[in-house]
Amino acid sequence: YIVRIGVLDWAPTFLIEAKGSSLGRAGFKVAGFEIAGILGAIAAGWVSDKIFKGRRGPANVIFMLALIFFLFYFWQIPAGNGWLDAAALVCVGFLVYGPQMLVGVAAADFASKKAAATATGMTGTFGYLGATVCGVGTGMIVDRWGWDGGFIFFIASAIIGTALFMLTWSHRSATLEGIHNGNNG
Repeated sequence: YIVRIGVLDWAPTFLIEAKGSSLGRAGFKVAGFEIAGILGAIAAGWVSDKIFKGRRGPANVIFMLALIFFLFYFWQIPAGNGWLDAAALVCVGFLVYGPQMLVGVAAADFASKKAAATATGMTGTFGYLGATVCGVGTGMIVDRWGWDGGFIFFIASAIIGTALFMLTWSHRSATLEGIHNGNNG
């Protein structure tokens, strides 16, 4: 949530202040971020189900590593390269929404049937707390250390998230594990 909300909330300002974009063009670029996010969430679910056979961790780690790269790339693109900015934002959107969606799915997978809704609700609660901190925190960081500080904050958050996802690498959905082990009921 820190990266998603941070980019969603602050990318228009960053594009205008640091990249010389107009407000209208910044809006279109951020819309691409959101649209790509829908596709990224679907792709992450498919990858975790079909390729990793119900393991959410590997899909999350791969998406997050690519996200770190594209956050850095977006930050470093020289001003005046609107198409590159837009392409980088699309990549960031695609890559950030997958892990965000899979956090709730993984929580439901790891919890018992009686606790799945509570586990999912807890991940959402902590995600929105992170988003709240991000909104205020990013503004304070950028005011003090500029956009470099803001992007270091986003990238550091993504690195921490990646490390935490690595801890779930071998966990698998109980439902899909039963199907893959030949237990259909």
